[in-house]
Amino acid sequence: MMRKIYKYTASVRLTIFLFFTLAATSVFGTLVTQGLPGEHYEKIYGPGMVSFLDFFEITDMYHSWWFMLLLFLLAVNITACTIRTLPGTLRGMSRKNRDLEETVTRLWPIQYVCESAYPVETMEQKLTLLAGRLTGKPTIIREGEERRIYSEGGAYSRLGAPVVHISILLVLAGGLIGSIMGFSGRMTIIEGEMSSIALLFPGDKEEKLPFSVKCDGFAVQFYDNGMPKEYRSDITIIDEGEPVASESIRVNDPFTYRGFKLCQASYGIAEASDFKISVTEEKSATTSICTLNLMKKVPLPGSDKSFAVARFVPDLQGLGPAVMAVILAPGAPHDIFWIPSGLHQAQGTKRQGYTFKIEGFTARYYTGLQVGKDPGVPLVWAGFVLILGGFAMILFKSHRRLWMKITPVSEGSRVEVAAKTDRKDGSSFEKSITQKFNKLCKYD
Repeated sequence: MMRKIYKYTASVRLTIFLFFTLAATSVFGTLVTQGLPGEHYEKIYGPGMVSFLDFFEITDMYHSWWFMLLLFLLAVNITACTIRTLPGTLRGMSRKNRDLEETVTRLWPIQYVCESAYPVETMEQKLTLLAGRLTGKPTIIREGEERRIYSEGGAYSRLGAPVVHISILLVLAGGLIGSIMGFSGRMTIIEGEMSSIALLFPGDKEEKLPFSVKCDGFAVQFYDNGMPKEYRSDITIIDEGEPVASESIRVNDPFTYRGFKLCQASYGIAEASDFKISVTEEKSATTSICTLNLMKKVPLPGSDKSFAVARFVPDLQGLGPAVMAVILAPGAPHDIFWIPSGLHQAQGTKRQGYTFKIEGFTARYYTGLQVGKDPGVPLVWAGFVLILGGFAMILFKSHRRLWMKITPVSEGSRVEVAAKTDRKDGSSFEKSITQKFNKLCKYD
């Protein structure tokens, strides 16, 4: 029973099944956006479907228990395959004495027989040199007047498949370690402040970093149409109460410290003050600039009315920063309206005979940093490098073996040749052997 289980565990059939299963289930990770808050999925799929997605952890599929189980089973399968095939591979690399037996070489696919006018001793010298060029350093056995020469080369290429297996195991191990021990989250830090807390994806679980990140400053540049051109966070790493590193982080230019990668992800206006608002009286066409802060009212020119800013929002329905303004008149209800900024306020906001425009304000930004740690990355890189080496051994090298037997005949010597290569296409090796021996022998 255990033998059957082991045989199935080490089977290629199981490998193919697991690969196809992983590929098929990965489609869910492509179709369903990963790591969004739960309310987003409810809006898209509805409560019933969200329950299904949550049960199978499809919204965070690559960290789900069943996906990790598939990866673990694939690792077990590849390990069993390697253990099963490695002893035979090692034996195939060290069968020099057995390959010298004629009963074995008769089964090799490349066979060639010829006679030459050269005596046995001369032919031995020539074939010894030839074997060294075709394969590797030869072994010579002399029994009376008979000579047997065996050489091989590229035996290490047989290790290509085990090396590829081991490299895949390293990649899987790195992925599992990263899924279990790593994390990805976000930090929101206001200019001049610092934090050591990251909110994990998905959801809002907290991860405390072993250091703090201080945002020394934030800068943003805009195109003429108001779209952000570049934004940059100037940060300082505080470790054990001391500043240890300072860096400017831009989009696609992350900063790494102690294995934690910090990437520029987003930004916004945390608070605003000193609003400069131009007020144009339509009757007189006079314009005055009012500077005010939240809930601080100023008189409107040419009237007994007052004007105040009640609220600031960083983005009003995609129109950019805006303020909620209010006109206060004695004995009248408050008149509340929005004043957008940027291109959307070209004509200004008209209210009660006045036109209001935002000319500027002092903004205090926050920076949104994506922070993550993946301790499995070194293993993944090691597996990637190793798999390139394994495929290089498989594709560009082959285990070539050459066996030759020289026996004396009345007019010189007779040569019997047997050869094989572990490549599926041994025609080039056979062609090379034929060409070399045709120069030495007359074909029998």
